[in-house]
Amino acid sequence: MEQFVPSISHIVCIDSMGLIGESNNLIWNIPEELAYFKNTTKDSIVIMGNNTFKSLKNKPLKNRINIVVSSSITSSDSNNLYFRNSVKDSLELAQYLGLKDQKNIFIIGGESIYEQTFSLINKVYISVIHHNYIHDPILKDKKVFYYYNYEKLDIDSLELESKSLIKSTNYFYPISTYIFKVNSNDGLE
Repeated sequence: MEQFVPSISHIVCIDSMGLIGESNNLIWNIPEELAYFKNTTKDSIVIMGNNTFKSLKNKPLKNRINIVVSSSITSSDSNNLYFRNSVKDSLELAQYLGLKDQKNIFIIGGESIYEQTFSLINKVYISVIHHNYIHDPILKDKKVFYYYNYEKLDIDSLELESKSLIKSTNYFYPISTYIFKVNSNDGLE
C-alpha cells in the first residue's frame, strides 16, 4: 500500500491583473466563487497569514485545520486552529498533520505567504475574474493593493489539469477556474 503524501497547493482568486485584495480584504463578493473555495478546501489543512486570519474576523474556517503564520498573535493552539511564527514552521506542522490525518494542504494567502511558498507547491487553483479592478472607481483613492505574482509560476513547468467556468447569476464578469499541476517541486529546505 502506497503511503499518502499531502499535496501543497495555492488557491487564489485574482482579477485580470493578479489583484487579490485591497487593505487586507477581498474586493469582490461572489457567492459561487466562495462556494468553490469552500468545497475545494473542505476537510483539508489551510495555511494563512495573520492579515488573512484577521479578515476572517479571527475565526478559523470550518471543516478545516487552520494554521496561521504570525509572530504577533500569542493565542495558544486549540482544536483545528494553530499558530506558528514562520512559514517553515507552519509547513512542517501541516505536513505532520497531513500525513497523520491524510489531508492535503492549501495556502490561502495573503501575498507574503504566497510569495514564500512558490517553490514548494504541487498545484495551483486559480480563479480569474475577467475584469481589471484597479481601474474601478470604488478603488480610486485606495493605496494598499495585494497581488498574486503568477509570473513566479514557471509556465513551462505547469500542466493544466482542468479548466472550468464559474457561472454566477448575479455577477457580470466571467470567472475562469484553472487547476495546474506544478512539475518542479523543490520541497522544504
